[in-house]
Amino acid sequence: MRPFSEPRPSASGRAAISEVRRLGKLLLAVLRELSDETAYERHLAARGREHSGEEWRHFCEHRLRDKYARAKCC
Repeated sequence: MRPFSEPRPSASGRAAISEVRRLGKLLLAVLRELSDETAYERHLAARGREHSGEEWRHFCEHRLRDKYARAKCC
């Protein structure tokens, strides 16, 4: 008895799968940017530090202080 194997997708099917994966990666990158995760990673890299709770607090406090120090007009 032959073991069951799934049929391979056609060339157009593989292209569609590739596009879905690419879209998924883009969506994850946007979500990471919106959640400040990538900004935090850049902060760590620029300062040569490792992730820690204390470093996250420092990053958030600094970011919020800068954000609210800039007055917005009308």
